[in-house]
Amino acid sequence: MNRMHAIPIVVATIAIVGAAGYLVVDRRVNPDVPGSAFQLDLDPHLRPSAEAFEWKQVRKISLALQDPIAIEVSSADFILVLGRRPDQQGDVVWMDQAGNVHGAMELSFVPQCATIDSAASGEVPSILVASANQVHRVDFASRQVTPWASMSADANITAIAMSDTGVYLADAGQRLVHHFDHSAGLINQWDGSDRVPDGRHFNVPSNHFELLSSGDGLLYVVNPGLHRVETYSSDGKFELAWGESGVDVESFFGCCNPVHLSRLPDGRFLTSEKGIPRIKVYTADGQFDGLVAASQDLQVDSSRLGDPRTDMTPAIFDVASNSAGEILVLDPLQHCVRVFAQERVADQRELAGN
Repeated sequence: MNRMHAIPIVVATIAIVGAAGYLVVDRRVNPDVPGSAFQLDLDPHLRPSAEAFEWKQVRKISLALQDPIAIEVSSADFILVLGRRPDQQGDVVWMDQAGNVHGAMELSFVPQCATIDSAASGEVPSILVASANQVHRVDFASRQVTPWASMSADANITAIAMSDTGVYLADAGQRLVHHFDHSAGLINQWDGSDRVPDGRHFNVPSNHFELLSSGDGLLYVVNPGLHRVETYSSDGKFELAWGESGVDVESFFGCCNPVHLSRLPDGRFLTSEKGIPRIKVYTADGQFDGLVAASQDLQVDSSRLGDPRTDMTPAIFDVASNSAGEILVLDPLQHCVRVFAQERVADQRELAGN
C-alpha cells in the first residue's frame, strides 16, 4: 500500500471509531479513486426484509406539543405525554386512547422523563417528573407542582420507575441507580460494579439511561454501552442480563442502545434504538420476537441514519403499551403518537370493520 492510499484510510478509520460505532462500514475498496476506500451504506437498514415484521400501524394521534419527549400509559389506559419548549419550560398532556385531551398543564421547568404514581387511580393522575437533577410531583387534580427530591449538581435523571417497593431513578450524569421510598427517603444506590458477575459498572456514553419496574417485583435497567438489559431484585441484587451488540436486527446497534424500554401486558419487552431508529419486541427471556417499525416506517430518511450530530437527538422515539397489547410510539419528528397492533389482530379488526 502506498502512502497516498494509506493516509485517507487512517483518517477514515479514526472518524469511524470516533463515531463510537454509529455507522456501518461497507469496505468496498476502489483503488482507482483516492479517498473512496470506505463507503457508508446504511440504506439496507431503512427497512429490513418483511419477514421481520409482525406489527402494523393502526392509527395515529396528532400532538400540539412543540417538542414531545416522553410517553407513559396509566393502568386505566390514559396517555401522558411530556413536551419541551424553547423558553426552558414544558408541558404535560393527558389524553385517552382516541387522542381526546382530558387535561394539560404548563411546567416551569424542562421535563425529561416521568412515571405515573402507581397508587393513583382513575382518570386524574399524580406523576413524578424529572428535570436535570430535580424531581417534582405534578398533581392534575390540585394543579400543583411540588419538589419531591433534589440530587447532586452532576446528576441527570433520565428515567423514573415506581413500584410497591419504592421509586427508582436512572442517573446518567453519575451512572447510578437510586432507590427511594415513596416519601423520597433514599434507601440505596448502585453503579452496577459490585452487582454483576463481570464487575463492570453501568456504561452510559450518552444522555440515555433507561429503567423500568414491573409487577413481578424486578427492576430492569438498560446498560447502554454494553447493549444489554440487566435484571435486578428490588434491593439491587443482580439477577441476569440479555442483549448483545451487532448490526443485525436481532442485536442492538451503535455505541449505546437501547435508549427506551417498556413492556407489553404479556411480559414481552419493547425497545427503541437511536442511530438507526427502530422499535422491536423481545420475549420475556430476551429473545428477539419481531420488528415493530424500522426507520422508514418512522419517516426517518437515510441521511439521518447513524448521524451522531446534535440534530440527530430529535429522532429518538419513546415507547409504551396499553392494556390491549398495542404499542404506542412517540414520534417527535411528526409530532404524533403512532399506535401499532400485532398484524393478525389488526387484520381481524379490519375484517370486522373496526
